[in-house]
Amino acid sequence: AGQWQRAQGVLRRLPEWALRPDHMTYNSLIDACAKGKAWDQALATLDEMCGEDLAPTWISYVAAVGACGAAGRWQQAQALFAAAPGAVR
Repeated sequence: AGQWQRAQGVLRRLPEWALRPDHMTYNSLIDACAKGKAWDQALATLDEMCGEDLAPTWISYVAAVGACGAAGRWQQAQALFAAAPGAVR
């Protein structure tokens, strides 16, 4: 398994340890996805943050845009950047 898959596994196990993921946890996973060129997982993680009542930060969006860019998914990167909150612009 790649690093992003290991990071995702840790995130999934946090509830077993009575821990709740925070912005840093999710941002780290998005960054690991970027390094592994797993752009689709980075975007899924960004969506998951919202489901956990954690509004993605500019760091979250920059990491997700980087994941799309690293995988050569420039259209997705541009769309994500355009959809990001004003803090990114």
